[in-house]
Amino acid sequence: CVIDVMLVVDRSGSIGTADWQEMVKYMKDRVGRTEFTEGNGNRLGIVAFSTSSAVVCAMQHDAQALLACIDRIVYTGGWTNTAQGIWDAGAQLQRYSSSSRTRLIEVITDGQSQTSAGDTATALQTRQAAEDEK
Repeated sequence: CVIDVMLVVDRSGSIGTADWQEMVKYMKDRVGRTEFTEGNGNRLGIVAFSTSSAVVCAMQHDAQALLACIDRIVYTGGWTNTAQGIWDAGAQLQRYSSSSRTRLIEVITDGQSQTSAGDTATALQTRQAAEDEK
Protein backbone atom coordinates (compact mmCIF):
# COMPACT_ATOMS: atom_id res chain seq x y z
CA CYS A 1 0.00 0.00 0.00
CA VAL A 2 1.10 3.57 -0.62
CA ILE A 3 1.64 5.71 2.48
CA ASP A 4 1.71 9.45 3.17
CA VAL A 5 3.46 10.17 6.48
CA MET A 6 3.61 13.43 8.38
CA LEU A 7 6.17 13.57 11.19
CA VAL A 8 5.10 15.96 13.96
CA VAL A 9 8.29 16.90 15.78
CA ASP A 10 8.57 18.68 19.14
CA ARG A 11 11.13 21.50 19.19
CA SER A 12 9.97 23.07 22.48
CA GLY A 13 12.22 24.23 25.29
CA SER A 14 12.02 20.97 27.22
CA ILE A 15 13.75 19.13 24.36
CA GLY A 16 17.03 21.05 24.79
CA THR A 17 19.80 21.27 22.23
CA ALA A 18 21.32 17.84 22.94
CA ASP A 19 18.02 16.01 22.56
CA TRP A 20 17.19 18.14 19.51
CA GLN A 21 20.20 16.57 17.81
CA GLU A 22 18.69 13.16 18.63
CA MET A 23 15.41 14.32 17.05
CA VAL A 24 17.30 15.35 13.90
CA LYS A 25 19.01 11.97 13.83
CA TYR A 26 15.65 10.22 14.21
CA MET A 27 14.08 12.24 11.38
CA LYS A 28 16.99 11.38 9.07
CA ASP A 29 16.80 7.70 10.07
CA ARG A 30 13.05 7.76 9.42
CA VAL A 31 13.64 9.12 5.92
CA GLY A 32 16.25 6.40 5.39
CA ARG A 33 13.78 3.69 6.44
CA THR A 34 11.08 4.94 4.08
CA GLU A 35 10.89 3.28 0.70
CA PHE A 36 10.51 6.13 -1.78
CA THR A 37 9.67 5.84 -5.44
CA GLU A 38 9.05 8.46 -8.08
CA GLY A 39 5.60 9.79 -8.81
CA ASN A 40 2.76 8.17 -6.91
CA GLY A 41 4.75 6.28 -4.24
CA ASN A 42 5.29 6.84 -0.53
CA ARG A 43 5.72 10.42 0.68
CA LEU A 44 6.88 12.03 3.90
CA GLY A 45 6.58 15.56 5.30
CA ILE A 46 7.44 17.24 8.59
CA VAL A 47 5.63 19.64 10.91
CA ALA A 48 7.68 21.10 13.76
CA PHE A 49 6.00 22.56 16.82
CA SER A 50 6.71 24.45 20.00
CA THR A 51 4.54 27.41 21.02
CA SER A 52 3.26 27.41 17.43
CA SER A 53 3.73 24.95 14.59
CA ALA A 54 4.73 25.07 10.95
CA VAL A 55 5.11 22.75 8.00
CA VAL A 56 8.90 22.75 7.73
CA CYS A 57 9.27 20.09 5.03
CA ALA A 58 6.52 19.67 2.48
CA MET A 59 5.25 16.13 1.87
CA GLN A 60 7.35 14.63 -0.92
CA HIS A 61 9.01 11.47 -2.22
CA ASP A 62 12.55 12.85 -2.64
CA ALA A 63 14.75 11.49 0.15
CA GLN A 64 17.69 13.80 -0.61
CA ALA A 65 15.46 16.88 -0.57
CA LEU A 66 13.97 15.76 2.75
CA LEU A 67 17.41 15.22 4.28
CA ALA A 68 18.49 18.70 3.15
CA CYS A 69 15.26 20.14 4.55
CA ILE A 70 15.84 18.44 7.92
CA ASP A 71 19.28 20.08 8.10
CA ARG A 72 17.56 23.49 7.79
CA ILE A 73 15.03 22.93 10.61
CA VAL A 74 15.82 25.30 13.48
CA TYR A 75 15.44 24.38 17.13
CA THR A 76 13.25 27.13 18.61
CA GLY A 77 12.46 26.31 22.23
CA GLY A 78 9.16 27.60 23.60
CA TRP A 79 6.02 25.92 24.93
CA THR A 80 4.76 22.47 23.88
CA ASN A 81 1.71 22.92 21.64
CA THR A 82 1.27 19.34 20.43
CA ALA A 83 -2.34 19.84 19.37
CA GLN A 84 -1.40 22.53 16.82
CA GLY A 85 1.26 20.25 15.33
CA ILE A 86 -1.24 17.40 14.96
CA TRP A 87 -3.82 19.77 13.50
CA ASP A 88 -1.36 21.15 10.93
CA ALA A 89 -0.23 17.65 9.92
CA GLY A 90 -3.84 16.55 9.49
CA ALA A 91 -4.53 19.61 7.34
CA GLN A 92 -1.57 18.72 5.10
CA LEU A 93 -2.83 15.18 4.68
CA GLN A 94 -6.35 16.36 3.91
CA ARG A 95 -5.11 18.87 1.37
CA TYR A 96 -2.40 16.87 -0.42
CA SER A 97 -3.32 13.23 0.13
CA SER A 98 -6.30 11.13 -0.90
CA SER A 99 -8.40 8.44 0.70
CA SER A 100 -6.80 5.88 -1.63
CA ARG A 101 -3.52 6.29 0.28
CA THR A 102 -2.76 5.22 3.84
CA ARG A 103 -2.27 8.41 5.88
CA LEU A 104 -0.16 8.41 9.02
CA ILE A 105 0.71 11.06 11.57
CA GLU A 106 3.73 10.17 13.72
CA VAL A 107 4.17 12.42 16.79
CA ILE A 108 7.65 12.67 18.32
CA THR A 109 7.66 14.52 21.66
CA ASP A 110 9.13 14.30 25.13
CA GLY A 111 5.92 14.79 27.04
CA GLN A 112 2.58 16.40 27.64
CA SER A 113 1.47 19.57 25.90
CA GLN A 114 1.68 22.76 27.95
CA THR A 115 -0.63 24.95 25.89
CA SER A 116 -3.61 22.68 25.34
CA ALA A 117 -5.36 19.85 27.08
CA GLY A 118 -6.88 19.03 23.68
CA ASP A 119 -4.19 16.78 22.22
CA THR A 120 -6.37 13.67 22.30
CA ALA A 121 -9.42 15.56 21.05
CA THR A 122 -7.40 17.07 18.19
CA ALA A 123 -6.04 13.66 17.23
CA LEU A 124 -9.55 12.18 17.22
CA GLN A 125 -10.97 15.09 15.18
CA THR A 126 -8.14 14.76 12.65
CA ARG A 127 -8.77 11.04 12.35
CA GLN A 128 -12.52 11.55 11.97
CA ALA A 129 -11.97 14.11 9.20
CA ALA A 130 -9.89 11.53 7.30
CA GLU A 131 -12.54 8.86 7.85
CA ASP A 132 -15.27 11.17 6.59
CA GLU A 133 -13.43 11.50 3.27
CA LYS A 134 -13.64 7.78 2.59
